[in-house]
Amino acid sequence: MFNYKTITYLPASVPEKTGFDQVLDAVRYYIHTPYGRDRLQSLKPLSEPDDVRMLARQTSEMQELFQGDEALPLQTLDEIDLWLERAGAEGSVLTTPALHAIRQHVRLARLLHTFIEKHREEVPELWRVAADLQPVNDLEKALNRALTDKGELRDDASNELRTIRSNLTGRKQSLRQIIQKLFRQSVEAGRASDEGPTLRNGRMVIPILAEHKRKVEGFVHDVSASGQTVYLEPVEALQINNDIRQLEAEEKREVERILKSLTTLVRHHRPRIRSNAPLIGELDLIHARTRLGQSWDGALPEPSEKGTWQIIGAMNPVLMLKNRRLKQSDREAVVPLDLEIDETERGIIISGPNAGGKSVALKTTALLAMMYQSGIPLPLEPHSELPTVSGVFLDLGDDQSIESDLSTFSSRLKWMGDVLEAVNERSLVLIDEAGTGTDPDEGSALFQAFMEQLLEQGAHLLASTHHGTLKVFANDHPLLANGAMEFDQQTLTPTYRFRKGTPGSSYAFEIARRMKLPETLLNRSLTLLGEQRDRLAELLLDLEQRLREADDRERHFRKLSDEAEEAERAYRSRDQELASKRDEIIQKALSEADQIMRGANRRIEQAVEKITTAGEQRETVRRTRRKVDEHKKEIREKLSAIEKRQRRKQPDKQQEAPPEIGDAVTISGGDTTGELIERNGNQAVVLANGLKIRTRYDNLVKSRGKRQSASDKTDRWLNSSSKGSWSGGPVKPSLDIRGKRGDEAIRELMLYLDRAVAAGLQEVQVIHGKGEGILRKLVGEYLEKRREVRHFEDAPWESGGPGCTVVQLN
Repeated sequence: MFNYKTITYLPASVPEKTGFDQVLDAVRYYIHTPYGRDRLQSLKPLSEPDDVRMLARQTSEMQELFQGDEALPLQTLDEIDLWLERAGAEGSVLTTPALHAIRQHVRLARLLHTFIEKHREEVPELWRVAADLQPVNDLEKALNRALTDKGELRDDASNELRTIRSNLTGRKQSLRQIIQKLFRQSVEAGRASDEGPTLRNGRMVIPILAEHKRKVEGFVHDVSASGQTVYLEPVEALQINNDIRQLEAEEKREVERILKSLTTLVRHHRPRIRSNAPLIGELDLIHARTRLGQSWDGALPEPSEKGTWQIIGAMNPVLMLKNRRLKQSDREAVVPLDLEIDETERGIIISGPNAGGKSVALKTTALLAMMYQSGIPLPLEPHSELPTVSGVFLDLGDDQSIESDLSTFSSRLKWMGDVLEAVNERSLVLIDEAGTGTDPDEGSALFQAFMEQLLEQGAHLLASTHHGTLKVFANDHPLLANGAMEFDQQTLTPTYRFRKGTPGSSYAFEIARRMKLPETLLNRSLTLLGEQRDRLAELLLDLEQRLREADDRERHFRKLSDEAEEAERAYRSRDQELASKRDEIIQKALSEADQIMRGANRRIEQAVEKITTAGEQRETVRRTRRKVDEHKKEIREKLSAIEKRQRRKQPDKQQEAPPEIGDAVTISGGDTTGELIERNGNQAVVLANGLKIRTRYDNLVKSRGKRQSASDKTDRWLNSSSKGSWSGGPVKPSLDIRGKRGDEAIRELMLYLDRAVAAGLQEVQVIHGKGEGILRKLVGEYLEKRREVRHFEDAPWESGGPGCTVVQLN
């Protein structure tokens, strides 16, 4: 059933050298059954892309089950192959412990089948395995009727056994009563020792002093070592003891008959029990490898269809496992690896100082590939991408064969020949310290030719070196790129961070100077090296320093930019709140003023009527009324101005001219603003912050911005591309930000919500994990600020509980 094609190793020690064996040992910790251990023992990474995707689906489905309220009903099992073999012989009888072990296997097969069948719609790949499990209900029921939970034979395993054991219990009770009575009488008469009744030859006796043995009727079964005590069976107990021995013989025959009947039933179902074993083992292994990945919050990278590598934030699993065994104070920081090989490249030449992390980068890449192709979640960012490799060929330059009388370099030459015969376009070849082991010039030329041949055969290549000629080779070859492990020139210590694009220096003289070697020695070394090589080294050092400074500035700029954007959003939100409150206060005040004026008007009319009645002059009354009318008009004008201002905040799309290609537009229902770059009927594409957003054309409102020139668009795209991009595909109903830093997670959440609003989604999920609750708090604080968010709350327990937030959008 599990006859999959696996990857090729060369040499056979690749799993040991990369640390893959240590990862498998960590998986073993989570294994429950001997069949899971058997499957783990034979586990090798699969080599076919479809099979690797199948493993990823199995792991993803098991992760889904982990989120539910019910756990997969796995339990510890004992090995039963020996018992099944013995049950195969006609007339054989298994013991109750053996039958109990078989029952545990049968029960587990039924539980796994039932549990996964209940969730078959959510976990189709796991159901494909569990569907072949064959419950053996009649055997399980028969064993349950015959055995207790501890694996002992029940008194009511048969009617005959129940009757025999009931009679046996009664006779033993009668025997104890008679023996206790006779013993007390003997003690009172001074004939018995204080030892108490005991058993001899399976019969109950009392200890009688030797000098009184003839005064008590019965049969002597034993004498003490000193000869002073005899163990006598009283004549009164003789018949009862005989009855007990007869009942015990009957019990033994009935127990043997029951066990023989159960063994016959086991023999009948042996093929089904044996066929269940590897399926239980497979589910056990899937569960164990997923548990290991969960322990370091691992993720499954996206499969790369074009052979590209996009390793983002990868932690070396072996170093993480090592830290687990150490006290918190003794643990070392694990520096994440970021490594990319795009579709125009096939490899990278890595340079840099000794102990700078070159070898670890090679081993980490190989280890991640093998774990990915074994279905084990990796400790890296989930949006990483890995291809499926057909073989891993590793040369660490430390193999020396005594039996074959091969030196280290000779063994490398043999390895090179074997590799050239085996590699194809999906092979991964890793070479540590390329060009060493012989004359530097000859070694560099040999390895350059070897790598050229590998690239011609289409292999993926990662190599580390100190040789300048190989750095130049990587710079000139169209399928290769240079890379370096960063080095702090101030402290002359490695940072263990990989940087692609430029070669690195070996820092030999800088480290020698730090080790306080004599200056005369260093100066002589520089003279021997030659001015040109010295100048090249200085240029490399200067370039590396400038790149590090540029990286630091870029990180600082991004941090300031993020802070400024957040502050701007906060100020805009606050400004809108204040403006709204101001208008509300003014409107309320003017409304109250209008009410006051209406009341005053009524009172004035009443006063005018009284004045007229009293004979006052009509001209005075008219002037007073005009002033009142002027005040009322002023209030109405202010109210009208506020209403117009409110209407301007909600632009009427019908009054605007329809947007054209290149116009600045706003997507209705949100704050997303961008440029209309494509229209096909009622479908449109908007470029917003480097993202292509597909939406309906009639959802767009023309903004007051001006069209941008081609150069402006290019500049804006370049500036935004560093913040991520989106392919314009359908928006997923959930966003996973587990393991991200706070500012990075909120930035992803902001872009995701913009896309979800533009796509018209009504409800989405944000998966942030439980942990210490920091991400959950940050997500909640951000969601409160988004006016497109109508409501948000923790997901139900079956969907993640506090580890997931459900967001309802307007």
